[in-house]
Amino acid sequence: MSLLSFRVEQGDISRGCGFRSCCWTISRAVISSGILFRKKNQVKKGCSSVNDDLFVITDAPIHPEEVSAKVESRDAGAVTIFCGTVREWTKGRRTLYLEYQAYESMAVKKLAEIGGQVQDKWPAAKVAITHRVGRLEISDLAVVIAVSSPHRKAAYEANEYVIEQIKKVVPIWKKEHWEDGEQWIGDQLQQVEYPDGKPMKGSGTDD
Repeated sequence: MSLLSFRVEQGDISRGCGFRSCCWTISRAVISSGILFRKKNQVKKGCSSVNDDLFVITDAPIHPEEVSAKVESRDAGAVTIFCGTVREWTKGRRTLYLEYQAYESMAVKKLAEIGGQVQDKWPAAKVAITHRVGRLEISDLAVVIAVSSPHRKAAYEANEYVIEQIKKVVPIWKKEHWEDGEQWIGDQLQQVEYPDGKPMKGSGTDD
C-alpha cells in the first residue's frame, strides 16, 4: 500500500501571529497502514507537563505523527492536523528566531479546558495539543493540534476552534527576535506588546 495512493488536502487556517501553518486531513486508512506513523503511542515528552498525555507543553521538537497517534480511533473517518511553524517575515520585519515561555501548569489546564469544550461541541471528536516553548528557529513547529472525528467537517471545525482558543486564553508568550531588535508579545490574537520587557507570570490569565 502506497502513501501516494491517498489524497492529502492542505490549506492555511492561521492568522498572523508569528508563525505560518498548515492543516492536513488524513484518512483513517492512511493511519492504519502504518506508513505515516512509525511508532504508535510513543511520545517524546522532553520536560513536558502532560494531562492524560493529550495536552502537552514541551521544550522538545514536536512530531506531528506522534500527536496524531493519540487521537486514533476505529470510529474516526478523518483526522485533521494543524501545524503552526515559525515564519521568517512578519509585517515586513525579518524574524531571526522566536522564544516562547508559558505559565506551564496553567497552560496545560487551559489546553485541557479547550479539549473539554471540543467534547461539548463535537461529542464524537477527540483532540490532542502539543505546544513548544524555548527557542524556536525558522520553520520549527510551535504547536501541533490533532483532531479525529467520524466526519471531516467536524474535524476541520474543531481544529480551527482549538487554535483560536489557544490564542485567546492560554498563557503562552513569545519574544520576537528581529534583525533590528526584540520584543515580548503577549496576547497571541491581538499581538499585545510588553514595552517594559518580559510579561509577568499569570498575566492575562484566570488563576
